Amino acid sequence: MEKALQVILDGVYDKMLKFTHTVRSPLTNVYMLTVVLPVLGIALLPLASAMIGDYLKWYHVFILYTLILPFLSFYLTDKIMFLRPGGYGETGLLKRNPLYYKYKSNKSYSKALWISLPLFVIGLLPLIFQYTFIPALFGIPKDFTFAQLGLGFFGDEKFFGFIQSGNGFTGPFGVGALILSMLIPLSIALFFIIAYNDKTKDLIKERDKTKQLEKEFNNSLFQLGNRIGNGMPPEIAFGRVAESSRGLVTEAFFRRVNYNIRQNGMSVEKAIFDPRRGAVNYYPSELIATSMKVLVESSKKGLKIAAISLMSISQYVKNIQKITQRLRDMLAEIISDMKSNMTFLAPLLSGIVVGLAVMITAILSRLNVSDLSSGTGVGSFGSLLSIFNLAKMIPPYYLQIALGLYLIEIIFILTGTLVTIESGEDTLQNINKIGRNLKTGIIFYLSTALLATLALFFLSSIVVGGF
Repeated sequence: MEKALQVILDGVYDKMLKFTHTVRSPLTNVYMLTVVLPVLGIALLPLASAMIGDYLKWYHVFILYTLILPFLSFYLTDKIMFLRPGGYGETGLLKRNPLYYKYKSNKSYSKALWISLPLFVIGLLPLIFQYTFIPALFGIPKDFTFAQLGLGFFGDEKFFGFIQSGNGFTGPFGVGALILSMLIPLSIALFFIIAYNDKTKDLIKERDKTKQLEKEFNNSLFQLGNRIGNGMPPEIAFGRVAESSRGLVTEAFFRRVNYNIRQNGMSVEKAIFDPRRGAVNYYPSELIATSMKVLVESSKKGLKIAAISLMSISQYVKNIQKITQRLRDMLAEIISDMKSNMTFLAPLLSGIVVGLAVMITAILSRLNVSDLSSGTGVGSFGSLLSIFNLAKMIPPYYLQIALGLYLIEIIFILTGTLVTIESGEDTLQNINKIGRNLKTGIIFYLSTALLATLALFFLSSIVVGGF
């Protein structure tokens, strides 16, 4: 048995070592191609759309940033995850946890929808006011100036900022519309943050206890094997190990088994694996379940064999923990970089890009190109400015929505990739981490975008004499 375990251990180590060396470069390429370059590239879109507006529309940006780039990211990360050596999932044991009904319930989605839907509708107000009958129904204008709203220090700028173009209107270009548009990615992110947190918060606490139990389990297995090897029946050995494990997570596991044996009159096998009261239901771990199965089966052939089996598994668990820690150390740098870039750098750059789009739009909307081009000595400058057509620009309203949705999709994809690299297929951990990363990344993005928008709008207003 010891030889078999060592062969398995060596095989796992060799495969994972090869994986850690192979995965570094692809992960870096994924981040550069699907996060850094698209975010930096979007900074050029406002000016590019002003010059070639006949060929570059807002829906082109939506298709690129919400469909093509996320699909490319998913394709590349899926290839990376395919390289990972096979592992095991814990979904089967998770379903037996008494708290699993919260995870499967759809009430979390209903609660999240009621909170996020009003924010989503508010984000659509510029389009609702401009293209529906609702303003006329209540006798209110389709747009307002900041002065009419009591914000005269912003000047006579329109809040939504639609401008007439040909037979219709284009926009919205106003800073007010842009600020309202931030509620759309916020509402979508908030929906998943609330739903995923409610679904997983209790189960993830149980998972953390299980992880701690796994760390302590090799010592407890050795104690259990030692006591059984001395001739103590397993029914008594569980209680003794629980007594010697006071203050540790393993105490709760062994006490639960001991309670089932003494108070409920169960056999060792039922005390551990009973579908309703079994101890493994509260600690969904393949490591623990497999170790206990070995105990149950080997004890049928004698206490000595059971003791030797448990001690061998104890040594195996100790070695596998060392290997796991070593592999995590090797991947720590790239995983840490991906996490920080996903939840900090990409949102920061995206927020600044939104502010730059506002500044460019504000400057072009305030400059009177016809006056500049007719002015003495500025003919060439006026001719240069005439190539920028505000009406053909991609409105910052749509630009921000596309960028916000893109960040949400990227957080979904990259979080799933990182969880798989670290832990293998783990649905519970994946959903929980998505909720956490969305909370960090999107809130940071929107905060940066709001501050950059206001600061650069003020700056552009001062530069072109808006105040």
